[in-house]
Amino acid sequence: MSTDQPFSEQEIRDVFERAAADQERAARRAAPDGLTVAELAEAGEASGIRREFVEAAARAVRLGVPESRRETRAGVTTGVGHTAFLAAPPSAGLWERLVTDARRTFGARGTVDATGDVREWRNGNLVLSLEPAAGGSRLDVRTSRSDALPLVWVGGVVALVGIFVAVMGLMSGEAGAWMSGFVALLLGAAMAGGVGLWQRNWGATRDAQMRGLVERASVSGVLSAAPAPEAVPV
Repeated sequence: MSTDQPFSEQEIRDVFERAAADQERAARRAAPDGLTVAELAEAGEASGIRREFVEAAARAVRLGVPESRRETRAGVTTGVGHTAFLAAPPSAGLWERLVTDARRTFGARGTVDATGDVREWRNGNLVLSLEPAAGGSRLDVRTSRSDALPLVWVGGVVALVGIFVAVMGLMSGEAGAWMSGFVALLLGAAMAGGVGLWQRNWGATRDAQMRGLVERASVSGVLSAAPAPEAVPV
């Protein structure tokens, strides 16, 4: 068929599918094995993403730090934490903003301490730390609470005892024993379930607070590391 003749709808689809596949193969052959941080930043700027945010994200990916974590025991939340990489070094100004935000977020004054290059704010089991990492800072905030676990275990034991007493009462035909066992089962289940639910809500609240703090710190760290804008002559 001459290329001067009109193409059918099917032929048009075939042409563009072939052209797209050829372009993809050519791009793969021409693409380098990898990109540097500077090249990633240039690509990001071409897409409308500011250079400092691309550089911070690239460092975070390279560090491979976990974004969030949750600890559980017997299905009950006992600890939560978040880790993030900040583009800015752990300066006094950045640390002051983090501590102020932590006190406002958690409604606690806490105490500040420093060991070597590691700065730490602590309020009981709630800990926020900042340390140098790969040209920037590593921020970690974590907390734990396991004092409610004994109540969950006690509630579980009471429920199991209630089941045993109720079954024995049914087998012996004693209505009083059956009723006592059933009441114990309800009380034990309510205790274990209620404490477990309270602990889960506590974990969800802390997780949301930490997530917000880390997100604000990430933006603050990027902006702190960004170069000052050049003066415009007037």
